[in-house]
Amino acid sequence: MAAKRPKPPKPPKPPKPPKPKPRLRRSPEDARTLILDAADRVFREHLPDAVGLREIAAAAAVSHGLVTHYFTTYDGLVAAVIARRLDAARTAAFAHLAQMTFAADEAPLLSILIDLLEDRTLVRLLIWSFLTGRSDNITGPPGQFGRLIDSMAARLAAVGTPIPRDRLELAAMVALATVTGWAVLGDTLHRAFGRPAPLDLAVLRTELQRMLRGYALSPMASTVAK
Repeated sequence: MAAKRPKPPKPPKPPKPPKPKPRLRRSPEDARTLILDAADRVFREHLPDAVGLREIAAAAAVSHGLVTHYFTTYDGLVAAVIARRLDAARTAAFAHLAQMTFAADEAPLLSILIDLLEDRTLVRLLIWSFLTGRSDNITGPPGQFGRLIDSMAARLAAVGTPIPRDRLELAAMVALATVTGWAVLGDTLHRAFGRPAPLDLAVLRTELQRMLRGYALSPMASTVAK
């Protein structure tokens, strides 16, 4: 009698496909914050013109459609990133102003503006907005800087150093224009003047403060047109 042939081994079963990961559910606010945080990281390295929604979506690990769902357009996303940084800067500015004693060696608004230079991402985004005609989206409602001047004028009057509001306003405009220009041209000016090292911001603060304080406290009548 012939021997039985052994049965061939059964082929191994194919591995089961991995179970799909459960979909992470985020609240609308969490999803919006996630996208804003990712866009902020991207804009630290690139101006908005150099990237787009796809790069932001990839950085946030979300779909392109989710970004447009919350921000509609790329410009809307960029404006939201700038607005968030500006809100933080305004909050810090008013907190800084509230803590100041307005002593002779203090220049409140100038100190606030110089501090803004430390936020290079915000400065770059603001300049980009102005140069591309998007400034209306970031300056906010008319008069917000005027309210800051009103607060400063009231504090100065309360400590016995009243300064006419129009003069204080012009000093603020000059300070803002100077600091903005410094943010744009500072590195170029250092090279053009052959400086061995960039000017320290503390020196800029001190010297510009001295110039503006001399103007603001000058006994001459104000010549600012009302």
